[in-house]
Amino acid sequence: PEEDSAQMRLIADAIRPFVRGPKADKRLVALLDRMSNPARVDGIKSGHGLAEAIRHLEDQALHPPAHAELEKRSNRTAIVSGIVVGLLIVVAGLIWQVFFGSRPVAKPFDTMIRVPDGAFIYQNGEKVEIPAFWIDEYEVTIGQYSAFLDALKADPSLVAVVKHPDQPETKKSYRPKDWDEFYETAIRGGNISGAAIDPNCPVTNVDWWDAYAYARWKGNRLPTDQEWEKAARGTDGLIYPWGNDLDLARFNSGADQDAESNGNKDGYRYWAPVDAFPQDESRYGVKGLTGNVSEWTDTWDIDPDNPDLKVPIKRGASFATKEGYELTSRRPAKSPDEMNLWTGFRTARSEAPLPAGTPPPRPEPATAAPDSGAPEPAAAPTPDGTPPMEKPAPATETQEMSAPPAAPASEPPTATPAAQPAPAPPTPEPKNE
Repeated sequence: PEEDSAQMRLIADAIRPFVRGPKADKRLVALLDRMSNPARVDGIKSGHGLAEAIRHLEDQALHPPAHAELEKRSNRTAIVSGIVVGLLIVVAGLIWQVFFGSRPVAKPFDTMIRVPDGAFIYQNGEKVEIPAFWIDEYEVTIGQYSAFLDALKADPSLVAVVKHPDQPETKKSYRPKDWDEFYETAIRGGNISGAAIDPNCPVTNVDWWDAYAYARWKGNRLPTDQEWEKAARGTDGLIYPWGNDLDLARFNSGADQDAESNGNKDGYRYWAPVDAFPQDESRYGVKGLTGNVSEWTDTWDIDPDNPDLKVPIKRGASFATKEGYELTSRRPAKSPDEMNLWTGFRTARSEAPLPAGTPPPRPEPATAAPDSGAPEPAAAPTPDGTPPMEKPAPATETQEMSAPPAAPASEPPTATPAAQPAPAPPTPEPKNE
C-alpha cells in the first residue's frame, strides 16, 4: 500500500546522511535507493521486503565471496565491514519499530453486563416488563470479528450452523464489504479516508445476517429493541445514558463530521475505538450506546416504504448522525442486506455468560418456520420485543465484495414509531487521501 511505501521513503531519508561521501558503502547506498524509489522493478515497498533485503546484505557482509576475502586482510576493510553490519542492525531496529513495535494491540472486550428484570419506561411513556438479560459492554470490534472469520475458515462446516434459516442463497460470505483493506489497515494502526483505525474500532459494513451469524457463533443472540432501550435508558426513561441534557462531548456523533469541523466536538470525525468514550455509559455500565455506530437488533418491524414487509430495527446514533440522538429513536433499515460504515452491533443472551476465555460453544443449526408461500401480513412487535414474524423480509440487495471502500457519509434521518425515515443518500465516491 501507499502508506508502506511512504514509510520506506522516511526510513531511507533518516539513514542517508550517515552513508554519504566517496567512502560510503555501495551496498547500503543501493539499498536506500531501492527504498526511496518503490516504483523501480527492484523497489522495496514494504517492511517484509526491506527485512529480506537486509538479511541478504548481512550475509554478503559477514560471508563475502572468495575473491573478496583477500581484500579483508587489512584491518581497515574489516572495520568497514563491521560498520556496514552495524548500520544494517540499526536499520533493522527502525523497521521493527515502524512496522511492528507500534502496532495497536487488540483488547478482548468480552465482558457482558447483566440488566435485571422488571419494568422500564419504553419509548414515550409505556411501561414494559422484560426478563433479565446480559448484553455486551461494548460494540463488537474489528479484532473480535476477525476471530469469527478465522473460526469459519478453520471449520467451514460452521457456516451452515451459524446462518439464519432465511438467509438469502445469494449471500455466500460473512466477510464485510472491503474487509481486507479495513482489517489490514486496522492491525497496522493506519488511516482510511483520513481517519485512524485499529482493531478496537467497531466492525462495520456488516449486514443483519452477518450480525446474526456472529452472535450465534459466540453462543449469544442480538438484543431485542426493548432490551437495547432498557440497557441504554435504565428504568427512569432517561433521554441519554447520563441524563436528559445533550452533551456532544460525551459520545461520537456526526455533529462535527464535515471537513470544517473535523471532529472538534468529540475528537473524532468518523469511527472511534469502542472504549474511547467512557462518559457514554448507561446506569448499568453499558458503554457506547449513544453514538459511534448504530446497532442491529433482533427486532423486525413494518417497513415504512412497504407496509406488507418487515425490516430489522437499528438503535443508537452514529458518527454519521447529525441529529436525533435521543435513545428513543428507532432506525428501520432499508433491508436486512443493508451495510454501511456507520452500522455495527453488539450481542446479548438470556442466560449468564460463560467464564472469560471459554471458547464459543458450537451452536445447533437453526430451523426455519414453515413457509406457506404467501406473503405474511405486517404485525406490531410482540410485548417482549422479539421479531414479530419468523420469516424476515425477502432480500432486495446482494452483498458487494469488489467495490472500493467509500468515504463515510451522513446516515439518513431517524424514524420514531410514528414517523417514516427519509431514503438513504447515495454512497459518496471514495476520498483520495
